[in-house]
Amino acid sequence: SQSTAATISIQQLQSIYYALQSGDAKAAVSSLNSSTAKILLTNDQFSAKHAHRILRYVLTSLKLENACLADIPIPAFRSDDLQSLFEQEFPDCFYLIAAQLKQQHMKQTEQLEQNILSFIQDNLANTQLSGSMVAEHFHISAPTLQKRINAVSGKTFSAYVESVRMQRAQQLLRETSDTVLEIAEAI
Repeated sequence: SQSTAATISIQQLQSIYYALQSGDAKAAVSSLNSSTAKILLTNDQFSAKHAHRILRYVLTSLKLENACLADIPIPAFRSDDLQSLFEQEFPDCFYLIAAQLKQQHMKQTEQLEQNILSFIQDNLANTQLSGSMVAEHFHISAPTLQKRINAVSGKTFSAYVESVRMQRAQQLLRETSDTVLEIAEAI
């Protein structure tokens, strides 16, 4: 009966969604397993169909939000093998989604880091160059900026800017006939 049907709770769905969004397939599969265990134990067809519909909605939402997931198929409902559906097909789908989203996130992070470094290079002569200026330009928090700079350089923002300015000054001293004052103003 519907009143005793095993269902997936909103919290479990949120847990699956956020785990997948963050690239954590293991956590998503764990939530799936705990939410479908009773369905599989009782072979409850009504609850299985309902759970499938809800999971399909969650995965479709993720696919609409993330174009990189467009080619990942969502498992079709098959009442003849619920165990395979919930213990193999959905977990396989979750792992594919998590891997794609991790890869997309890494690409976006690398691109952000390169954009930050280029922005710093382009603004070396700006006396207003600061961590807050760069963070504001990229619409990120100051701690996120520090984390990204540290990831690519092993230095704090200030130490990185100082080292880039020194390298640029050395290059200009070697390659130009500019005075030290002119080079100082240029960087």
